[in-house]
Amino acid sequence: MRYFPENDVHRGSRNGHCGQFRAISAANWGRVVVALRAGRGFVLLTTGFGISQLGDAIFGVGLVVAVYTFSQSTLLAGAVTVARVAPALLAAPLAGILADRHCRFRLLLGADLIQAALMMLCAVTAYTSRSAVGLLILAAVSQAVGAVRPPSLVASLPGLLSADRLGWANGVRAFLTESAFIVGPLLAAALLAAGPPGAIFVANATTFLLSAVTLVAIRDRTAFRPEKQVVDHPSELPLRSAFTAIRQRPGVRGWVVADVLATMVYGALTVLLLTLPGSEYGLAFGAMGVGGMIGAIFGWRRIGGPVEAAIVLVLLAALLPVAAWSLRDGLTLALLVVMAALGALSTTIEVRTDTAMQQGLPAAMLGTATALVLVTDGAAAIVGAQAVAATLGTTSAVAVLACLVAVGSLLVALPLIKRGQR
Repeated sequence: MRYFPENDVHRGSRNGHCGQFRAISAANWGRVVVALRAGRGFVLLTTGFGISQLGDAIFGVGLVVAVYTFSQSTLLAGAVTVARVAPALLAAPLAGILADRHCRFRLLLGADLIQAALMMLCAVTAYTSRSAVGLLILAAVSQAVGAVRPPSLVASLPGLLSADRLGWANGVRAFLTESAFIVGPLLAAALLAAGPPGAIFVANATTFLLSAVTLVAIRDRTAFRPEKQVVDHPSELPLRSAFTAIRQRPGVRGWVVADVLATMVYGALTVLLLTLPGSEYGLAFGAMGVGGMIGAIFGWRRIGGPVEAAIVLVLLAALLPVAAWSLRDGLTLALLVVMAALGALSTTIEVRTDTAMQQGLPAAMLGTATALVLVTDGAAAIVGAQAVAATLGTTSAVAVLACLVAVGSLLVALPLIKRGQR
């Protein structure tokens, strides 16, 4: 989630490519163009990913509005989150195994076409029966189908780029995700202001079709072929094999632990920040999204191992009390800065986790490992939101989270500490 000629991209990145702000000479622009042509498959795959992420962000807002408009039920409107998250998490393990064992091009193309059809059914439902329950069912099915996308993308990137370009590629992917979830709601608001909610579903169906077009345009599809399965213990389940592989590699394990803890913090923040008025709540997470974009630009530059993962976790733990202190006065510049910093750290962790897995795990289990991490992240977000933030006060919740993150940093660094004592 690897193709560019090493020297060309390396020079290009120092002269403005991937977020630097220094002017790029005509010669360097030529190198960038050559690199893009060499990485045509990656450019097309990433373009399709960005388009589908934008559609997903539009859909997330539009579905809540449509369900509430048709039912006037806050209970059903609240069920939108369950309909979108639960099916994806439940389908993720199977999706990861499919990504490792079957042609990922067909999986991605099939998901785009099926989800486009489901979105058109949502549009028909919105314009005819106006059934909120029907929309929830269709949305749940669509999310389950789309579960093949993350493991398929992560597992395909190593075949498209060299190993040293993977961090950059994951940074691009994270940047597109953060951008989509800032721009998407604005586009959704414009569509809802211009017409009925059904237009949202037509727009999302269009993004899936455009994603399919970019996918079909990829000529060399070697990267989408599954790797030969090499299993040390044939009787071991795929998810268990992936867990064992992560556990046995400190560099991968450290970033996975960091990723799970960062997701728990994010889940808790979605509840803790509800003390802010609605518009300020949105601005706070908007600041986190901007920070996420910054993290995507710069966070990939040094992946590192357990030491770097432990350091990032220490920074995360240190920011939490500052966030709680800033929250006392409502939405302030200090809170926006802290939220941006948390967003930058979270995205940095996400990018480095994906890259560490791609560089450190066997290619034949990348899809399964990605699905395992996604499911664990989902559980962590629920724990952070419900078991921590919703049951404890702000001060207690932040204290618990900071302690958990600090303990996580110690666990990540512990093997190195023991090794140093020998």
